[in-house]
Amino acid sequence: MTGIGWLTTREEAHPVQRRLASVALPRAAAVWTQCSAMVPVLSREWGVPGHRVHYVPLGIDTDFYPEQPWALATPTVASAGEDRFRDHALLVEAVRRTRDTVPEARLELATGLPVDLPDDLGTLYTGRMGGRMRDLYGRSTAVAIALRPTRTGSGLTVVLEAMASGRPIVVTDNPGISEYVEHGVTGLLVPPDDVDAFASALRELLADPDRARAMGRAAAEHARTAMTSAGMSAVLAGILRASA
Repeated sequence: MTGIGWLTTREEAHPVQRRLASVALPRAAAVWTQCSAMVPVLSREWGVPGHRVHYVPLGIDTDFYPEQPWALATPTVASAGEDRFRDHALLVEAVRRTRDTVPEARLELATGLPVDLPDDLGTLYTGRMGGRMRDLYGRSTAVAIALRPTRTGSGLTVVLEAMASGRPIVVTDNPGISEYVEHGVTGLLVPPDDVDAFASALRELLADPDRARAMGRAAAEHARTAMTSAGMSAVLAGILRASA
């Protein structure tokens, strides 16, 4: 049994990765993915029989990421991530445009990727954050993840960390993301490559802290009832038992 993360199509795969996946995946008793959009891709592109492909929702440690008091929140947009599908340039521009109506808005971004974040617009963290991410989520009003189009589930770890922390999400509406973020309830989904839509979503939450707080509360509850590490482990255990 094996799980896949960044694998997508044969055309996009590195030649070594392509050769290994072509041999290993069809032979696996079960293959699982944490993005539902990858289920048909695994069968179509990699020859895994449909009954062996499983969608296993990602879980989060809600003890390590407790719900943060709303009293800590400031007009801050928090973000993190350094995989190749992150679109931090779009996020920076969206926050800049948000200042047209919310002049106190700022961005706190944790990434090792190259990005131009002016000092007057926010703070860039380039080292490993570890538990300091909890503080970053705590002082934010919203957590935003701008992504390039992908089916990999990029951004899901930050999504769940933020939800568990009681903060609403603004995230690119890539395939499979809506399995985690309910638009208008736990966050806002925006189209890919649309900086105006992203800025508009940020304005909605920063200009209406009461709405942001309500969505954050709903996000924290959803994380604890449907997106825990224990729940993910139970699903994986069931697949293992069935595949033995």
